[in-house]
Amino acid sequence: MKTFLYYCLISIASLFLYGCNDVTTTQILIKKTTIPLLADGQIDLIWDSCAWEPISHIRFTRQEQRIENLNDLSAAYKSMWDDQYWYFLFKIVDNKKYVIDAQTDIEKAYDLKINDLDGIDLFFDNFKKLDPEAKFKDLTYLRLTYGSDTIRVLGKQQISPEPLSAIQSSYQDLDSGYLYTCKIPWTVLGIKPEIGTKIGLELNVVDNDGEVVMPDAQAKKKTIVAWADQTRKNPFIDKSIYGQAILQ
Repeated sequence: MKTFLYYCLISIASLFLYGCNDVTTTQILIKKTTIPLLADGQIDLIWDSCAWEPISHIRFTRQEQRIENLNDLSAAYKSMWDDQYWYFLFKIVDNKKYVIDAQTDIEKAYDLKINDLDGIDLFFDNFKKLDPEAKFKDLTYLRLTYGSDTIRVLGKQQISPEPLSAIQSSYQDLDSGYLYTCKIPWTVLGIKPEIGTKIGLELNVVDNDGEVVMPDAQAKKKTIVAWADQTRKNPFIDKSIYGQAILQ
């Protein structure tokens, strides 16, 4: 009897501790545009119809007191869609932008420094089982890197081969940071868009000030902020932390 009561108490305690702390999924409603948008690093007037959505949850940082200095890093985005494309506009405030091209043969082959550079990581989940035989049939990740208009996918820099060449992006350098615009064909994402469609989405913004973590070290101090996740988990591994984009 004591054992039964013990397990009942444990179960009730678990419900109290975990059931009352469910994390609400971050959501954004994506407006449909009747005007095709350009990915030219500029802010078209049509974007005024959308509010800025903050990207502000710290996922990782080696910067002391970074959260107290919004000039060091703050980020926000807007998004729209039409029948052909999913559009993104990013505004990054960064008082010390960092970009460096790969130097060694290994770096040029694999672009090993890419994830340490200033930029934006986009993660997608269309809630379908991906076809392992078609690597780019359903795009699940891409990177927009400050200082480059080329699309970087899975760590490599490339003038993207079809079908990824259909993705268009461009950045604009600002004194306070940079803007990035991007348009992604639905065909690359493997999604047929319609009102009410829900898409898993996570966005990470990387800020690297180019300062080493300690003398003679290779690793640089950097901060990563996320749009949806507040648990500091890795979006490459855990899709449960993604937010939801809902087409309207």
